[in-house]
Amino acid sequence: MTLEELCEVFAALEKRVAVEELRFAGVRVWPLVRLTLMKRQRSSATMAFVKRIGDIAKLPQYTELKDIFDTTPSPVSDQSEQSGCDVLLYSRWSDYIDKLEEGYYGRIHDPIYDHFSGEVSMTFVESWSPPARDTLPRARRTHFHDERGMPYEPRGPRAEGLRALWRGMKWLPRRLQLRRFRIRLECDHGGAPFRELLDAMKALDVATDGFVDEVKASLLQVCRYEAAADVVLDRFCPKVVMVACYYSPINMGMIRACRRRGIVVVDIQHGARGRYQPMNSYWSRIPEDGYDTLPDVFWCWGDESRANNLRFMPEGARQHDAIVGGNLWIGDWLSGKFKGSVALDCWLERARQAERTIVVGLQPFAELISTELLRAVQDAPKTWLWMFRLHPQTAGELNIIEQMLKDAGVENFAVAEPTIAPLYSLFGVADVLLTAYSSVYHEAQVFGVPGVFISPEAKSMYPNEIQHGYARYAETAEDIVKAVAKVTVTPMAPRGQPY
Repeated sequence: MTLEELCEVFAALEKRVAVEELRFAGVRVWPLVRLTLMKRQRSSATMAFVKRIGDIAKLPQYTELKDIFDTTPSPVSDQSEQSGCDVLLYSRWSDYIDKLEEGYYGRIHDPIYDHFSGEVSMTFVESWSPPARDTLPRARRTHFHDERGMPYEPRGPRAEGLRALWRGMKWLPRRLQLRRFRIRLECDHGGAPFRELLDAMKALDVATDGFVDEVKASLLQVCRYEAAADVVLDRFCPKVVMVACYYSPINMGMIRACRRRGIVVVDIQHGARGRYQPMNSYWSRIPEDGYDTLPDVFWCWGDESRANNLRFMPEGARQHDAIVGGNLWIGDWLSGKFKGSVALDCWLERARQAERTIVVGLQPFAELISTELLRAVQDAPKTWLWMFRLHPQTAGELNIIEQMLKDAGVENFAVAEPTIAPLYSLFGVADVLLTAYSSVYHEAQVFGVPGVFISPEAKSMYPNEIQHGYARYAETAEDIVKAVAKVTVTPMAPRGQPY
């Protein structure tokens, strides 16, 4: 199912069913229903959600933080372990894929800190997971927490054992609360609204087997993260929490905890957002008090993204607004603020010497490199350099990709350096961007790098760009080689509004 078809399913369900009445254990679950449907329909292809933006050539117009919340300094200004802060930047390890001289830099939260930390106090917080170890050290200090929301820092066996005992005692009340919630959830079958939903799904030829159990499991996971988020919020007492990709269970748990406390949650746009973004648009039924798993504010890169966010919102809706905050990361690169490390610059200079340098933006598909793409790389001139950049969700497959290319007899490629390097630094030496249908195409245009799409789904996502020659489409190995050989800098697709 394409993204367009998935959005049409959401729209049809919102017309047929009072989705705002879908509840389990008293919790409105329509956002989780949508998330579950999206995982089911898209998991076989990708869990990276393609979003489309318009013209991003202009530097962003930054919003004022005072437009989002009261910037009066917190009573507690000392950012110690038990400090208060104005803004809690709730990050993800997968955002830290750009390595600069001072450490790994998150392209979503770190620019927010750089632009506004002089106005308000800001703290980075993140739930620890093993992959985060590969994104250390960070350019900014990050407070990690464990699955219970308590500070995480590796220590000796004895200290860790004592801390585990203390954590267990502190967690006991929340554990009992979660157990009671699980019992209540198991006894709740959703009533008439859920029966109507399942009937509507069947009418649309959407599978329903085991669907209710999946939604319940997702809700229980969100509530576990909510309990951990309570511990984090008790510790830092923020006025605003900023997340990216709100539609993960961990972020939804944080949002629920913030809603109960009256803390504003802002979702920062993390990729190009277009007409067919299943979790950011097609919201036509919003309860008066909103959904407690959706952010209060959507921070958008530009007017077109904001318009797509609000396109189906009911008239007079007072919840889940969208603002234009700008793409601070691309703005900083365009202004020359950031550069890579000395070692990276040396590698990029060598890459520049290739006859043709191609950035291959891989997406998290089951088949990371398609058969046709692999054949194209094999058949292309050996004087070309193929820079394969892995998606954060599949960064652990780096060795597999390298071995696959070596086994195919390919020598003129790189995987590790393009994956670690800041994306925009690659565009400084690239001749072409090759991707299935990633919206990174729009960002490449800003740097004068033309794009070639190689997936049939691109034809429905970028019909105007392909038709008018702003991007090329190639499906077979032969066509891919020809497109890469012939493509030159293409004019930027015109837009009535900035991205």
